[in-house]
Amino acid sequence: AVQPLNDRDKVNRPYSQVGFVEFFVAPFALATVRLLPPLIVCSDQMMHNLNSWGEEWASTASPPPEAEDVTKLMERIQKLQAKFVFREA
Repeated sequence: AVQPLNDRDKVNRPYSQVGFVEFFVAPFALATVRLLPPLIVCSDQMMHNLNSWGEEWASTASPPPEAEDVTKLMERIQKLQAKFVFREA
């Protein structure tokens, strides 16, 4: 038997990528940027990618997600983005 996240026919890749970045990559990147500030460009790219995955999920998921689900996902992304504010205005 194939586990749900390993079933290529059923997994929603964009949504899975958002979860992976949110719970695994972002905490690591946050700690890394605090230790090595010049790596902020990497976290900027990560956030750009995260937004792209969220938009792709909202536009390509089948069946299409409800507006409430899209809003919740975008709020999760914005909450994560708020943690990565290192630049001075």
